Amino acid sequence: MERQPSREEKWGVAHVYSTDNTTIVHITDITGSETISRISSGMMTDKDREGGMPFPAMLAARKAAELAVEHGLTGIHIRVRARGSQYSKSEDPNIQNPLERAHSLPSGHWRGPG
Repeated sequence: MERQPSREEKWGVAHVYSTDNTTIVHITDITGSETISRISSGMMTDKDREGGMPFPAMLAARKAAELAVEHGLTGIHIRVRARGSQYSKSEDPNIQNPLERAHSLPSGHWRGPG
C-alpha cells in the first residue's frame, strides 16, 4: 500500500466589501499582509450602471478565486463587510451570488458584519 504525499494546505482570507454600487473581493494570505487578488465588480463590466448588480459581482468572485487557486491556496475564510457608519451595516442583497461563487474553494469559516 503506497502512501500518498501529503499536500500542504494553504489558507487565505476573502474580504468581501459590498455597497449598492460595487462589490470588491479582496483575497489575502491568512495574516492579511499579502494581497493575492483584488477584483471589483466594476472591472467585470464595461457599463458603469451594472457595477452594483449581482452578475458582475459573481464574475469578480470567480476571477478572484481563480487567481487564488493559481497562487496555491487550498481554502479560504470569508469575511463580509458592508458600508457601515451611518449607513446600513448589513450586507447588500447582491452579496449572495459572490459568496456562492467563492465556494469553489473549500471554505473554513465566514463572518458577517459585526
